[in-house]
Amino acid sequence: MERETLVGMAFPRGVDAVVAAVGITLAGGAYVPISPATPGKRIGELLADNDVVAAEVGLIAAAAPDGVEVVELSRVEARGSGTDAAAAPPPLDERSPLAHVLFTSGSTGKPKGVLVEHAGIFRIVREPHFLAFAPDDHVRHASPLEFDAATMETWGALLNGARLCVDPATVVVPVRFAAALREHGVTWAFVTSPISAPMISGMLHSQLYCL
Repeated sequence: MERETLVGMAFPRGVDAVVAAVGITLAGGAYVPISPATPGKRIGELLADNDVVAAEVGLIAAAAPDGVEVVELSRVEARGSGTDAAAAPPPLDERSPLAHVLFTSGSTGKPKGVLVEHAGIFRIVREPHFLAFAPDDHVRHASPLEFDAATMETWGALLNGARLCVDPATVVVPVRFAAALREHGVTWAFVTSPISAPMISGMLHSQLYCL
């Protein structure tokens, strides 16, 4: 995989989505997260419009247009992990490399791809005067990867040595969400306003997967 190779991925919220994003990043590529709820025809258009070179097998595979290679998650390797011990990321140019591409909602027309660079992510999650993550934090990750809040959740934890708690099921059930926060000692969570008020009284049991 070459520097900034675009890799499309359409996983449900969960551990596999995080593994895919990290694997693509370590391999030097840039991931293009697409909601698995997106109609197949639209997925194909997004892949074609953005010159995606490879796509993770799964929901996205059937919609991949001609010219897009479909690969298994297990084939996405970090540079230097294969047989070539001397493998290393290619030298950087003067700008920060591309990390991923996020799409706008398309409410004003056709969805547009927003280019997110490594430097931008690093500035958000490593700038102590903006979002102060610490190694002893338990960061809740429940946002879909195609939503920009997932960037803060995922890389905020991983780039600061914190624990990333992947929450695939409780995000839309406020009482379960609140119970999960208490049960797993979550110290950092992104919460939308429709959930923040009713979740406070949540008392039901739930489960998180922690990486």
